Amino acid sequence: MENTPNQTQGNSEESMDSTNLGYGTSTEKSSVPFIRKRTKKKHIKDITNLGFGASTSNQGTRFMDKSGNFLIKRVGIPFFKIFDSYHWLLTMSWVRFFGITTVFYITLNIVFASIYFIIGTEYLEGSRALTQIEHYLEAFFFSSQTLTTVGYGSISPRGVITQTVAATEAFIGLLSFAIVTGLLYGRFARPVARLIYSHNAVVAPFKDGRGFMFRVANRKNNLVSETSAQLTLGRTEIANGNPVRKFYRLNLEYERVNFLTIGWTINHPVDEDSPLYGVTREQFEESDAEFLVLINAFDNTYSQSIHSTHSYKWHEFLWGEKFIPMYERDEKSEYTLLHLDKIGQTIPAGLPDLAQTEPLLINADDNINL
Repeated sequence: MENTPNQTQGNSEESMDSTNLGYGTSTEKSSVPFIRKRTKKKHIKDITNLGFGASTSNQGTRFMDKSGNFLIKRVGIPFFKIFDSYHWLLTMSWVRFFGITTVFYITLNIVFASIYFIIGTEYLEGSRALTQIEHYLEAFFFSSQTLTTVGYGSISPRGVITQTVAATEAFIGLLSFAIVTGLLYGRFARPVARLIYSHNAVVAPFKDGRGFMFRVANRKNNLVSETSAQLTLGRTEIANGNPVRKFYRLNLEYERVNFLTIGWTINHPVDEDSPLYGVTREQFEESDAEFLVLINAFDNTYSQSIHSTHSYKWHEFLWGEKFIPMYERDEKSEYTLLHLDKIGQTIPAGLPDLAQTEPLLINADDNINL
């Protein structure tokens, strides 16, 4: 569902459904039927503990980076107890993976070539090298043939020591290639949410008030269905004269779309039940607010669930802006054109006056219901 603020204004009295198919509401730019909206929940959930603790003095300036990784660095125990090589090799980029694999392969051949060279290339039957460099190169290429179990037969080991080294290298080669093959399969078979987010979130007019919005889309051609979103607000409040970190589960205009097809503008409507009701831009910034995003979906290619996380810090919100439509009808076919490069493009939009309410930084002991 790709739904811009100006498309949703004035619909507060209509009957609403509980789900959305993910095609948006405008029929001018797409050739699909309209979808009615659902009613929103009446109460917002106050999350007492999200796993980050409440003390602001002991925490970093951000919980999650733009890639969805939590900014936690584990220390205090030996590195090998923290480091997970399988996870590291499985999640790194393809360029880095092949680079490390190549370096490992070359290094292993250099080590065994040096061993053969120290033993003496005269124990490599069939060697025709004349200089020391040629002897070392022959040992290197013999090592690569042994490691990969190719065995062209032009050079063969002679003597117990040389044959023992060659047998050991062949065994290590079998194990190494088995590990690399497993990693390759794991990287290809692992379902990954290929979602893109708007670089900035916006505070835009919505109905008679405003909404905190951001946009997400699937950048691949695979079908992603049963997509749901959870949005959590983390901010600093004053309790007993001390700043503490509070987390709130934010109500969404739509919490679920059946198909993530042409993008989804995820919107938190600011109403009386919202912890952001009546909050000014200055209060929002002073509270060091951060939106934590969790997307759950089903990848029909792998027939497995996928997850995606993202974060928006207070300085990544554009106030008085709204997203422009990112899709349009293809006049030459029955397709709808999705412009992924427009996912974060905005235009100015005037915000209505804020409702007067309690200030943001309140005393937690006053039992004021946020």
